[in-house]
Amino acid sequence: MEDLWAFNEEIVARAIYDCPIPVISAVGHETDFTIADFVADRRAATPSNAAEMAVPDLREILAGLDGMRQHLQTALSQHLQETRLALMTLEKRLAACDPNQRLTALEKRLGGAKMRLEHQMSQRISALTPRLGMARIRLDGAAEQNLQRKTERLHRQKLHLQALNPEKVLERGYALVLDGGRVLPDREAARTHPQMTIRFRDGEMRVMQPNKEGAYGSEKEADV
Repeated sequence: MEDLWAFNEEIVARAIYDCPIPVISAVGHETDFTIADFVADRRAATPSNAAEMAVPDLREILAGLDGMRQHLQTALSQHLQETRLALMTLEKRLAACDPNQRLTALEKRLGGAKMRLEHQMSQRISALTPRLGMARIRLDGAAEQNLQRKTERLHRQKLHLQALNPEKVLERGYALVLDGGRVLPDREAARTHPQMTIRFRDGEMRVMQPNKEGAYGSEKEADV
């Protein structure tokens, strides 16, 4: 709790309480409580949980918009169907009345109901469009940051692999002892190979070991 004591200070609590912007408290662990947790607008168990509270899920917003659109379309279709049924019923009852006037009045009511539904749906979509735009901007920013992190990680791995490249070792003044393209790791391995190739950074040199009689294999002198 000593690490979190700063969040129990009165000045911090008053600053959080007076902040005009909603504050989410996410300090310490889930079992740790500070005064800042009680004066904040919301408390989150972890910082990642706080991020989920602060940033809505774009997929949930899109799904909500799609659900409202389907709901409005269904309500409009049902209303139109009910109005048509009402018109059909009234047409049968208007034998003694002027059917044209009655039909005109009902058509006006139907048109008004349709306009009201379309207006309500348009207002709802207009209200949600800014939220959708902000969510899309945040999603694009998160995707760009993720791509940048992966690019930097790939660059670090590339540098690491380049550092392990044998050619880089040769550039620092070392040499490789080879036999038929295979690296001889130590002196003991080189004893069984009378002919070897030494690779430097600027080329290769072929060498031969002397045999027991002091001669260099079947050739008269080594290529050194």
